[in-house]
Amino acid sequence: MKLFYLAFIGLMINVTQTLAFEIPKDTAKIVFYNQKGSPILSLEDKNHDGHFEKKIVFKKGLPYKVLLDKNKNNVPEKIAVLDPQGQVKELIFDRNEDRRPDKWQIYNKGRLTEAEEDRNFDGKKDLISFFDTNGKIKKILRDDDYDGFFEIEEVFKGKIREVLIKSPKNKAVKEKLVYDGKQLTSRLIDKDLDGHFELEERFNQKGQKFLLISREGKKVKVFCFDEEEKPRLAFVDQDKDDLFEKEYSYTEKAWKDIKPLTLEAVINICESKKNGK
Repeated sequence: MKLFYLAFIGLMINVTQTLAFEIPKDTAKIVFYNQKGSPILSLEDKNHDGHFEKKIVFKKGLPYKVLLDKNKNNVPEKIAVLDPQGQVKELIFDRNEDRRPDKWQIYNKGRLTEAEEDRNFDGKKDLISFFDTNGKIKKILRDDDYDGFFEIEEVFKGKIREVLIKSPKNKAVKEKLVYDGKQLTSRLIDKDLDGHFELEERFNQKGQKFLLISREGKKVKVFCFDEEEKPRLAFVDQDKDDLFEKEYSYTEKAWKDIKPLTLEAVINICESKKNGK
């Protein structure tokens, strides 16, 4: 026999006294009912170790919360909040068991739609993930310096992943990194945070920079790089008419006038050495 104490307090049940009773050995489940015969609480000990690791709180006779405490410290590591149909609408975790939740998973009709985390356990959410209808992540917000501002936003578009790095000053995007799988393909920089990217870098399959486009000032400049990421050619669009009329060779250290080239044509010239061809 085991002496068991149960306190009924406030919100859960309209009783404020503590009951003490003995529980027969190997009891797997206890259910408490109100005066109308509706369940209000159940306790489960499926492995018969004398510890009720699962508690179910009922609301209007229906399961409302499920609390799991498997390490026997009376602090639930996981709480499931259910809708009237019995489906999970929220999972709440206390991973460091400080009695404060630090991870939340939100569901809609049984489908995971959002997950929030407090990674450093300071009481503030610093990672939020959003999921599509197939359960795949479509967007992540990160506060990696834990200052309350989500400075990193990741957007997933199939194999393509865009990482936006924002400035805390005006929340403008100061950098945009584009990945194809794990491979970084381009990096865009907005130096003055005016909403326009002045610099664009592109990378080959080895992760080497092969191209830089500069839109600073009154001219557009394109720099081509070799396999050691040293500049080999430069092209200039002097009046921003989308045509490049001048070329600079770093080997010859000389400028020359050329037949006007489009940006696409200049990029193709740079790409001729993109993968070491």
